[in-house]
Amino acid sequence: YSKLPYDPSKDFAPLALVGVSPLAWVVPASTGASANQALAELRKKGKAASYGSTGLGSGGHLGMELLKDALHFEALHVPFTGAPGVTTALLGGQLDCALLPISSVLPLVQSGKLAAVAVTSAQRTSLMPETPSMREIGAKDVNIEVWNALMAPAGMHAKVQQQLSAALVKILSGADIKEQLLRQAWTLDDPSPAKLQQRIAADRKMYNELIARKRLQLE
Repeated sequence: YSKLPYDPSKDFAPLALVGVSPLAWVVPASTGASANQALAELRKKGKAASYGSTGLGSGGHLGMELLKDALHFEALHVPFTGAPGVTTALLGGQLDCALLPISSVLPLVQSGKLAAVAVTSAQRTSLMPETPSMREIGAKDVNIEVWNALMAPAGMHAKVQQQLSAALVKILSGADIKEQLLRQAWTLDDPSPAKLQQRIAADRKMYNELIARKRLQLE
């Protein structure tokens, strides 16, 4: 983004990772839940196929562009302002697929109104244990997880930052907190600021390369 009033790489300091979740690749129930069925439908439609996302530059937008390259299909991006608009369009047959948060689509998948083709992580997730991973459907290089984090303003006194981070990590490591997060479709193995920093660096590299390679416009 060219007009951000802040620099995300310089203006914040990591405190703790709060929750991690893959996205779910979902299609209308009539398409079928297997990757072969979904890909056959998308490839048959060619450039007439479309996918929705929660906005330009969102995980669902950039993730689907990675998936298109990995599985060799085309689909027009249709941005919405939130997940409800995308799911409504999917249910109505106006879209062919989308990558959406598990929490927003799990009830629709369980009721048979949408079909889950895969989750966007390299391994299956306990959140949708019967749904294949990216590796299982042939997209071995795709590993997309969205996450929440707690950050502090850059320049916070180092001792204060360390104390605050240590307190947050202790809270987030508790079994009751992990259970509450899981009920909201988030998992958490390591909340440490070091792990958060690794995720930030890896995602920045992956998405910067994608945006440059495909010349994606995010504004």
